[in-house]
Amino acid sequence: MAKQPPPPDQAGKEAITDEQQPQKKGKLAGILPMVLGVALMAGMAWAFTELVLVKSIERKLEGVLAQPSTKEDGEKKVATEGEHSEDDSHKSSDGDTSKDKSDHSNATKSHDSSSSAHEGSGEDTKDKPFEGPYKIESALVNIKDTKASRFLVVSIIIDSGNDTQRQPLYDTLKNKDPFIRDMAQTILSGFSMEDLADEPAAKNRAKIQMMTELESYITDKKLKYSVLFTQWAIQ
Repeated sequence: MAKQPPPPDQAGKEAITDEQQPQKKGKLAGILPMVLGVALMAGMAWAFTELVLVKSIERKLEGVLAQPSTKEDGEKKVATEGEHSEDDSHKSSDGDTSKDKSDHSNATKSHDSSSSAHEGSGEDTKDKPFEGPYKIESALVNIKDTKASRFLVVSIIIDSGNDTQRQPLYDTLKNKDPFIRDMAQTILSGFSMEDLADEPAAKNRAKIQMMTELESYITDKKLKYSVLFTQWAIQ
């Protein structure tokens, strides 16, 4: 059975529908790239914002937030150092003060001791008793030609009659004490029992010999002195 041609109205509608469908497809094909481009740009903008701007802003905020803490720590550190320095300076000041006091005390003690020593030296020269005169006490001498069976025991004083010369004479003789003792023993050991029989003559002889020998030991010829036997005994 032959197909009947569509009615005029129906045929027009179909024709219009067939013509419109390609046009719609063409519009959609043209819009789709734009939509995809917009979506891609939006995604890139989001990624840039999230990954770049947000991170940069966070880093800046961290720096801004950290600065007050650092500043506070610095202020605390400075304040602590200031307190320590004040304490140290106070301690140092106290130490210096104590040291100054100690030095002053030591200086005072030193001054007092030096003054005492000075005063003591003045007292020594002024009030100290004279240690002289020069003495040889209880010297034991072998008598000549007795084969050490008889001895002469003597004590000798060498002194000056001038008070101003007594100390210088004593100092001179004391400095040469061993030589003077040896000289006295040499002179007295030359006496025999016959020589000692006359005691006054023996003493006078011994004095003259010792006075002569002493001239070689006493270089200051202004010093006047005499020899005295305070002990003279034969054993």
